[in-house]
Amino acid sequence: MDRSPLGRILGCCWILFASNLLFLLTCLPVVTAGAGFAALSYTTLRTLQGDGELNPISTFWRGFRDNWKQATIAWLSLLMLALLLYLELFWCSQLGSWTVVLSAALSAIALAALVIGCYLFPVIAVFHGTLPQLVQNSFYFAMKRPLAAVVVFLHTFPLYWTWLNTAAMPLYAFLWCTIGFSALSMCTSKLILPLFIPYLPRVDRFGTIMEEGMSDTGAPTEPSQAQILSDMKRLDG
Repeated sequence: MDRSPLGRILGCCWILFASNLLFLLTCLPVVTAGAGFAALSYTTLRTLQGDGELNPISTFWRGFRDNWKQATIAWLSLLMLALLLYLELFWCSQLGSWTVVLSAALSAIALAALVIGCYLFPVIAVFHGTLPQLVQNSFYFAMKRPLAAVVVFLHTFPLYWTWLNTAAMPLYAFLWCTIGFSALSMCTSKLILPLFIPYLPRVDRFGTIMEEGMSDTGAPTEPSQAQILSDMKRLDG
């Protein structure tokens, strides 16, 4: 049964609030923040792929449980890389102007890592494979269409703006603690979901994976041809 527009809005607000709260809880132990990112992406992607009628609590914990190992390794690896790049850039700044080329190269590596990291946790949330394969898939999706700059902007600028505007910090803190992170994840998922759809199984309006040959109502349909990810080895789009 179709819901009213008000029911859809309230349902969406509940999903955003519940998943945002769970994300904050999983980020308190910093080590599990990567799994929290993956679970949040899992929830928002399932919401968009279905009809927004899923249970955000059970969906979030399913995404957390299924992806915590790879997401945690990826998160700690990115933190270590960020620390090393920061130290390298700091040392270059102390050594004088002759390290400009090295500083530019390190900055390019940092930007590439940031772009791949923005795609990595949504990829971990919905695709299976080894971590190197998932990193390769993230790079593929980042290069496939010119959305990388927008995705990185959504991940970084709101946090940077919050840090700059200390006078409005109480308001920003309230927003981040209620729907801030989940709203950003929803916007990011909206951008990258069209890239993922050709490689994803079909789901019903509750976000549950459907078997091949079944429609949303359970009626048989013509089976679809599953597309594979082997073309991710090529960057020609």
